[in-house]
Amino acid sequence: MKTKIVKSCYGTWMAETQTELTDELHFNITTMKRHSGNITTTAQVGKKDGFFFIYEPFKDFSVTLICSSTRCTKLAVERQHSEALGMLEGVQAQALDHYNRAALPLYY
Repeated sequence: MKTKIVKSCYGTWMAETQTELTDELHFNITTMKRHSGNITTTAQVGKKDGFFFIYEPFKDFSVTLICSSTRCTKLAVERQHSEALGMLEGVQAQALDHYNRAALPLYY
């Protein structure tokens, strides 16, 4: 698990952590300032294809972990991101449950 904290293309701080969920699925946790002005931390599961992270909306797991209305400084992003990483174990269990339920047949 590696975390990088950089300035985004919009000039605000953002943090990103990627880790494996299964052999095929990868977990991406991102903390950044949104257009609403809030700092938001989201967790998404997708597939990694070379340098690309492929996430399919409405199919792959996605959840908003934390949303705060503080000023977007490097320290604020670091704190919120580390708080979200503390939730990682529980969120990974939710994501695995999401994919296990998706594999079940619709009719028994």
